[in-house]
Amino acid sequence: MILEGFKNKRIIFQNKENSFTDTQNNKAYIKLQGNDGDVFILVHELAHYIDRNSNPHIVPDEYWFLSETFAFYVEKKLENWLISDKYNKLIYTIINNRKYFEKRMLIAIKYELYYEDLFNKNGNIFDSDIDLKKIEYIKRFNVSSNIVNNLLEYPLAYILSNYLINNSLLQNDNELVKTCLNTNLYEILNDLFN
Repeated sequence: MILEGFKNKRIIFQNKENSFTDTQNNKAYIKLQGNDGDVFILVHELAHYIDRNSNPHIVPDEYWFLSETFAFYVEKKLENWLISDKYNKLIYTIINNRKYFEKRMLIAIKYELYYEDLFNKNGNIFDSDIDLKKIEYIKRFNVSSNIVNNLLEYPLAYILSNYLINNSLLQNDNELVKTCLNTNLYEILNDLFN
């Protein structure tokens, strides 16, 4: 599927701002500069391409919030395949970087929910309520709508993909959505923090 994508120009190397897979035309646009040239990000974007070009999609549109879970799952499969004395430091650096970015997203979600709750409570947000550092922090993520749900996809993906791999829960990729939907997230979180 990936080779056909290159041949048919459905996987395109480009110099735009980010790597992404367009859900309208199911083409993958991959930037090879900055951290987007990292093999794990390439695998992540190719996983999105595979998902969108599978028939049926591995993650149907109505479960879009699990699309990052599949991409993280494939990344972590690569991680497990590469782990060895030779690559340990690299793998653990990638894992720590991923945790760092997930933590930043959770902070942005916390700030966004604070302002949403404030607005819902008062019907307005007054200048005296605004902390510009928090607003700038949220804006860094460049999400124009549905900020909480869009950012929450990533920490959710991190937790669920770890759970799927550590417990060998998938026999094939098409089981991902059903397995995730039948997973008690509270139990996973309790196990993580206890």
